Amino acid sequence: MPERSLMGIVARTAYWVEWWRRFGAPSGNEPKLTDPLGRYVIVAFVKGTNMGPYEAAWHIPGVSGHELSYVANKHFSIVLLNEAIADLVNAHARLDIAQAWGDGTAVAADGTHMDTHLDNLLSETSVRYGKPGGIAYHHVSDTYIALFTHFIPCGVWEAVYIVEGLLKNMSGVQPATVHADTQGQSLGHAGRVGVR
Repeated sequence: MPERSLMGIVARTAYWVEWWRRFGAPSGNEPKLTDPLGRYVIVAFVKGTNMGPYEAAWHIPGVSGHELSYVANKHFSIVLLNEAIADLVNAHARLDIAQAWGDGTAVAADGTHMDTHLDNLLSETSVRYGKPGGIAYHHVSDTYIALFTHFIPCGVWEAVYIVEGLLKNMSGVQPATVHADTQGQSLGHAGRVGVR
């Protein structure tokens, strides 16, 4: 297979799935950017890699930190980002290989400790991991795609986020079975959730 860059993969999915059309000015008017596809792809990449706009502009030729910051603040929102994620999940569910892995009726839910800066408002020292950070709590479908992710403090009871992640999933993949660790156990129906 030919070598691909991560930015190239993000750009290809934006072109094929057209998730970038979810973003735009809050007024609903057409964006007045010279290349909205390119700018939205770069901003999605920058947000996804947790780079700041000025750091990204230092590494990516042809864009300024001010421009990336403006697009991120004025054209992106959590709601629009979740709609774009749903577009990607739905497109992935239509792939032959995804259907070979599963049918989307089951999901695995678990958290992963992530290091953070000490002055982050969500950062806590974890008793389990013995260092400061937070928990990235993921819901991964049996078709091998993440349906939803929360970032939560270490001291929060993870069981609350098992159901909440399913409720906030906006895609067409709507699992009925949840496979979780000890946080997901319930009397009589361990791992089974009837959300919808």
